[in-house]
Amino acid sequence: MADILYTVERVIDAPIASLWTLWTDPDHLAAWYGPVGFNSPRESVTMEPHLGGAWSATVVAPMDGSHHHFYGVITEISEPNVLHYSMRYTNDDDVFAARDRSSEAHEVVITLDEVEGGVHMTFSQIGTFPEGQAEQAKAGIESYFDSFESHLATLA
Repeated sequence: MADILYTVERVIDAPIASLWTLWTDPDHLAAWYGPVGFNSPRESVTMEPHLGGAWSATVVAPMDGSHHHFYGVITEISEPNVLHYSMRYTNDDDVFAARDRSSEAHEVVITLDEVEGGVHMTFSQIGTFPEGQAEQAKAGIESYFDSFESHLATLA
């Protein structure tokens, strides 16, 4: 197995079931998936939260409207604690439309564990990156977590 490239962690004061829903319900995933200020059109988001289920999302950059497509397959799931999936990235609309699985995939492991003060949420990405890219990706996921928490706050 490849190395863990980075891990992002937060403790969020909310019920674990609510956090699980934000990861596994496509309507909620579309509402927050992406860095702060980016959006994910609902029609691009799929989430089939079962072993072998597909997931996908397109993140649209506000500065130039560019599309960043992510997709993969659920490889392990244990509600409400573990969501493990493959992740491929492309900015090619045709590759995304075909959900081409020939490219190298990274693995993502999301864990949710109840702790004092809330839920400890982690996101780890496993694979390989060119030098310096893991730090950029980690900063991006930190911003995704900010979007996640902002969306969660709208549900309270």
